[in-house]
Amino acid sequence: MDTSYTFDGSDTTADVVLVSCDNIRFHAHKVILSLASPVFKDMFLIAQPPADGSIPAIPMDEDGQTIGKILRFCYPTKDPSFKDISEMYHVLVTMARKYSMKDVALRTRSELHRFCESGTKPLQVFAIAYAMGWKQEAAVAAEKAIERPLLTLEDDDIPELDILESPRIIYRLLRFHKQRTDDAYKLTFIDGDEVDFVFEDNVACERHDFCEDDGNGRPCFHPVTQKSWLLYYMGEVREGLLQNPTTAGLHGCHEWAMQNARDIAEACLECAKCDLPALFDRYLPQTYVKRIDEVLNRVSVYLISWP
Repeated sequence: MDTSYTFDGSDTTADVVLVSCDNIRFHAHKVILSLASPVFKDMFLIAQPPADGSIPAIPMDEDGQTIGKILRFCYPTKDPSFKDISEMYHVLVTMARKYSMKDVALRTRSELHRFCESGTKPLQVFAIAYAMGWKQEAAVAAEKAIERPLLTLEDDDIPELDILESPRIIYRLLRFHKQRTDDAYKLTFIDGDEVDFVFEDNVACERHDFCEDDGNGRPCFHPVTQKSWLLYYMGEVREGLLQNPTTAGLHGCHEWAMQNARDIAEACLECAKCDLPALFDRYLPQTYVKRIDEVLNRVSVYLISWP
């Protein structure tokens, strides 16, 4: 905590004492608080001074930690920092809503920017930034939010959403997240025509080709996308995207799933006759992964609308 200014009474010019709910006393100045908050200004106007001439003490609903941070935003001193986004939200809402200190609350933007860059609790950061009209932070937080499952249900509640005047922006965020993930998921399926060149000289492989009855009691092999190791690869990429719908998640599951599929294919005498380098060195990384990447990197230009 910044100690460049203390509220312990050492400043003899203090003319009011704020007493927190946990009985911590803050010696402050009426003029500073009145300029910062019309609520404090009215409070001081109607308050009767003590008969003994002592400094008036005003009981507060907030605890000492909260009052201390609010006062530091009011005074010309270093802005306080917050341990997490929930603490910041509590102080911000107290200042902006309870004490009508909207101009002072703007000083919390640098702290929100820090949480925004860290990528922790992006949905909470987005709600606060959007409500405050901070476009840059809202846009970054929205992008970070859609890069992961939005509803992990890790939190019992998300009180930060209460700061939003309308929940419609959260619906748009959820809708875009779903559309983006669905579009990427659809692209994980490989059409047989796309990889015909890999299997042109291939013969059926009883170990790795799925087969169906041709209607006459004979097995009908599908040597293209029905390769078990290629189906395995596609399945792992799809599952990876559902768990982590980001470019990093895509490339992570692609690398190890492709290596596993390649090991199986190269170890098979029949499958090894396919043009495996064309598949694993060119098509999958340069065409297949690239097209999914383009969807995941799509920026939602229509997601955020401002009043």
